[in-house]
Amino acid sequence: MKDLIGKVKKFGEEATEILKEVQETGLKKHTVTKDDTLSSIALKYYGHATEKYWKIIYNFNKKAIGDDPNKIKPGMELVIPVLPDELKK
Repeated sequence: MKDLIGKVKKFGEEATEILKEVQETGLKKHTVTKDDTLSSIALKYYGHATEKYWKIIYNFNKKAIGDDPNKIKPGMELVIPVLPDELKK
């Protein structure tokens, strides 16, 4: 039980850090809908739906999504990171 409490506390601290970064950097948040895919989300925010774009969102949100990028669920809150300079037009 003590181990579980430690894990929950650590997760809470990580979530707080992510929220702080979102506020400080102006990152966007996206609430997943039933029709969303990572590709459609990447298209909406980056203008491209290819793997190198949706993987940016996936890698940034991997702790929330899990090991399968196809398992996003309606209601999930994803953080949309700033597009790296090498992918900007």
